[in-house]
Amino acid sequence: MDHPDCHGRIAGLAGQLQRVLYMFRSPAELDAAFAPVMPSVTSARLRLLLDAVHAHFAEQH
Repeated sequence: MDHPDCHGRIAGLAGQLQRVLYMFRSPAELDAAFAPVMPSVTSARLRLLLDAVHAHFAEQH
C-alpha cells in the first residue's frame, strides 16, 4: 500500500506530538495549559494520536 505522506507529513506530526507531550512535566500540566485556548487538546488525545501513528508505521511499513 502506498502512503505518500507517511514519511514526510505524518512522521513530522509524530515528532511534533512528542515534543508537545515532553514540554510538560505531567499530563495534568499539559491539560491545564491548553484548557483555556484549546480545551479539546488533552494529553490523552495527543497520546492516542501518537499511538495511532506508531501503530500505522509498525503495521504498514
